[in-house]
Amino acid sequence: MPFQGHGSLLNRNKPEIPLYTLARDPNSYYLYLGDEKLNTEELQVKLLYNSLISFISLKPTAEGKYEEVFNTDLYQLNWNKIFALSSKITLSTKLREFQYKILNNIYTPMKKFSSSRK
Repeated sequence: MPFQGHGSLLNRNKPEIPLYTLARDPNSYYLYLGDEKLNTEELQVKLLYNSLISFISLKPTAEGKYEEVFNTDLYQLNWNKIFALSSKITLSTKLREFQYKILNNIYTPMKKFSSSRK
């Protein structure tokens, strides 16, 4: 018997395929994210991505430090604007790096290094 590929098997059984498959209503499928029930037809990739990332993403530790010091009842820090600020203000990668180090509490002044070497 010669080799029969998958294509020939499907072609031979083509009339029988609709008998074994059920028509499903696309509105009958739902996805649960947290407490939300989402219809799969209305699901957007951006919403799904953000929901899944929110489960594994952590708030930077520096945010907590600055919020303890600067947040008050009258003023709240807007972290989206703070992190985007360096890319809007300058093209210099050195200045962007400097702001990143300050925001993440990893900036060490050179005086500290120079005095420890003496």
